[in-house]
Amino acid sequence: PYERLVHLPRYLQALQIRAERAATNPSKDSEKVRRVEPYLAELVKLAGTGSGNTAALASYHELFWLVQEFKVSCFAQELGTATPVSEQRLNGALDTLRQSLARGQG
Repeated sequence: PYERLVHLPRYLQALQIRAERAATNPSKDSEKVRRVEPYLAELVKLAGTGSGNTAALASYHELFWLVQEFKVSCFAQELGTATPVSEQRLNGALDTLRQSLARGQG
């Protein structure tokens, strides 16, 4: 979305920092990947499951952008995040999405 474009330079900078750090310490990068991977897997798993359900779609987008901020937090913390993010917040957003999907099926 247009409002997210302002964050693109920070996301690109985070990618660069991650690549540089992964080259010098791949095992530490792997640890960080293990923190992020479950949320990426859930995004893939739940993609498209709420089509036609506006609440689920909004929840999915919220989770997607929280995951992007979590990646910045894990791999390039010094860049800061656009919104507070933690595994607890991600789990809450994931629960909200699942609830929206469950309501949409009933």
